[in-house]
Amino acid sequence: NAAVGAGDVVLVTGASGGVGTSMLSLVKRRGATLIAVTSHSKMADIIERGADYVIPREALSDVDTLRKTLKRECGQDYVTVVADSVGGTMAETAMQVMCVRGRYVSCGAIAGNAVKLDLRDLIYRDWQLLG
Repeated sequence: NAAVGAGDVVLVTGASGGVGTSMLSLVKRRGATLIAVTSHSKMADIIERGADYVIPREALSDVDTLRKTLKRECGQDYVTVVADSVGGTMAETAMQVMCVRGRYVSCGAIAGNAVKLDLRDLIYRDWQLLG
């Protein structure tokens, strides 16, 4: 649904779960750059599965920490797509690093189904929210 392709930078939350590992495969097959979010103990496995970058889930504790982690690890502090199987506050943080015309895809909500969204971000940053 998010029309992921070459040139996209995709942040995949819950990358070590069943849905997350499926998203890893889809993103890589479509030629996008893949940034996976997982626990420290599962990072090596996620790298073996083809992630270009792996960041710890603690990096999504707040927007500033996530931006700094992305810049340090990946060379840029934004993504074009968020593929989220976690939801909750992690989704809120991940959305804030989407670029203008970014796309957010939800495919799960294990950390919570309610998410705060400032509608001005949706309007002025021209985001697409997909389920």
